[in-house]
Amino acid sequence: FSVGSHKNRPEQKTSCRNLFISGDWVKNLDHGSKGLSQERAYISGLVAANMICDVLGQGEPAKIIDTEEDEAHIALGKWIAKQSKETGLADVLPSNPVE
Repeated sequence: FSVGSHKNRPEQKTSCRNLFISGDWVKNLDHGSKGLSQERAYISGLVAANMICDVLGQGEPAKIIDTEEDEAHIALGKWIAKQSKETGLADVLPSNPVE
């Protein structure tokens, strides 16, 4: 997926009453990482299965455990990345600082 393509991702609910989409690429999944990951794909499958249980009125919904807040070093890294984008610093830094 390219930068900015998030707005074009499908939602899990569709116009068909009993058709739901899952995968790490669906949007409006409020759980954990917003990027693409195996965990996000797994959780979206559980959410889709729970939606099916709701539509059919049967079955036992899967329990989805909330994610923990970011640890301090992760939160700091995200903050630095956000600040560098907002200030334009990201535009002048090399894309690969090792080279």
